[in-house]
Amino acid sequence: MKISQLRQLQTEALQDGKIDFQEAKKIAALAETPADKAAVLKELSGDSFDLSKTERKQLEDQLGGKLSKPPSIVGMTLGQMSDPQVGRPLDITIVKSFSPPEGFDNKFQATAAAKMSGSDNAVVVQDNNGKWFAVQSSLRIDSKDFSANDWKDIQSAHGGFNEDTYKDLQQKTRDATTDGEKAAAWKTLAAYTYGVDESEINVITNHSQQKPDKININIGETPKGSDGEDGLTANLGTGTAEFKPGGTSAVEVNKSAFYDSRHAQGTLMHEGTHLEHNHQAQKLYDEYSNDPKKGKQKFDDWMKGHKPNLSEETQAIVSEVVASKSTKNTEAVAHFNAFMVDLTARDTSATPSQDEKFKLADELDGVATKPKPDDAVVKAETAKLQKFYDSLPETDKAKFKAAFAEVKRAHSGSWVNDLKLKL
Repeated sequence: MKISQLRQLQTEALQDGKIDFQEAKKIAALAETPADKAAVLKELSGDSFDLSKTERKQLEDQLGGKLSKPPSIVGMTLGQMSDPQVGRPLDITIVKSFSPPEGFDNKFQATAAAKMSGSDNAVVVQDNNGKWFAVQSSLRIDSKDFSANDWKDIQSAHGGFNEDTYKDLQQKTRDATTDGEKAAAWKTLAAYTYGVDESEINVITNHSQQKPDKININIGETPKGSDGEDGLTANLGTGTAEFKPGGTSAVEVNKSAFYDSRHAQGTLMHEGTHLEHNHQAQKLYDEYSNDPKKGKQKFDDWMKGHKPNLSEETQAIVSEVVASKSTKNTEAVAHFNAFMVDLTARDTSATPSQDEKFKLADELDGVATKPKPDDAVVKAETAKLQKFYDSLPETDKAKFKAAFAEVKRAHSGSWVNDLKLKL
């Protein structure tokens, strides 16, 4: 069973906002093995259904597991789109979420998650609390005929991807000769890779040209202090990550990331995580600076005393960002976040080839070569990875194991191999 075939039927069934019993049976019929059933159950979990209690139980019995309830954002209306065939506007609803329940901190994380989902109807939305979500809409949104509801922002160009088109666009970046041709070719490739309008892409040749609210694609210099990284999150216009109170950060993806479309998308997710950590640090440091009662208290001591609900992991990350003496904590979290999103998005065979194993282990390979993070981060990320693994169907568990086995083969002495995971 191919995940792409499953997702096509799923998308068709969700066009009216919910999957009915006949549609659900057609999707479930794709599953021939226990691993297939687990994959279908995982893909359907969180979807909206129009089922009676008897029909739901029959479907769950057929798949061998429970269908989880959709996140609260699922079922909400994005807006209306005119339809000449029915002569009235159609409600466009959210039928699936590719985001954590609380949403993402920034649009770069949501953009990467939307594109990596593989959904043709992927959309990125921002709610009125400022949180970003990668979701699937009931119908593909045509911005010309679409009228949005009360959302802070909706970006609808994320769906659809064809590997041959991607390769053609890659070739155009190689064939370009003038500076103008190169910039145009890279803008088109990046916009296609991330599923955004070309206006969201800022092609640069040096860090001084960065823009804070754009996806900066550097086709010129290598990030300062880099040993070959494919992206960075740094102070606007500098290429350096040293913490500056009140400063603005920018996300940058290097042209080297685009050797593989998934890698380029994972790099954006990775850098978006760094941006989230920078935002957390700036917010807390601003509170610290404006606290008249802090006296001579150092920032770390103030944070522990005034923010008791902050996890030990968050404290370790924020402390690291402010001190600017290492990046081991934020790097570990960024790599693991991108790994988890990438693993579930890849339509990999049941027995991965060596090339597939290499790509599955891409983000793990990056973190395996970096210093071990603080114990609080190791503990929290181990728990997160274990929970993620336990939630996977057998097909994805096999991919998870293959990725870690590849890291052990390539980096036998890495701290990643010492994670206490029950696989």
